[in-house]
Amino acid sequence: MTVVRISLGSYGGHCCDGAASDYHVRIARSTSLQGPYLDKNGKDIRERGNGTVFLQGNAVYAGPGHNARLITDDEGTDWLIYHAIDKEKPKVSSGATRRVLMLDKVTWTDGWPVIEGGSPSVTEKPAPVFKKK
Repeated sequence: MTVVRISLGSYGGHCCDGAASDYHVRIARSTSLQGPYLDKNGKDIRERGNGTVFLQGNAVYAGPGHNARLITDDEGTDWLIYHAIDKEKPKVSSGATRRVLMLDKVTWTDGWPVIEGGSPSVTEKPAPVFKKK
């Protein structure tokens, strides 16, 4: 069994630089819950800078991250909930970074999670399916 760990990471910045934030999400995986967790290049994620980039900013959204765990809807589709910064409205009136809630579908390629384009969606997509119980 492969265990996937989704880990937040950043180079040269942090989550609170508004439109200039370069915060992003990196991933690694292991055959054991205890690790070690290795990126696609076989590097241990415990060393700073390692981890395969899973989600990064684009022309519309900066600094995606602070994600929840993957959730699976009633049709078996995986989703990631996280936040990002709208580059056109990066700050609230107090000057703090404004974050919008994001939700993107996760697919799997060769045992690795993938978000289309590796960045936040900029167009409307189908929503998760949760049936009333």
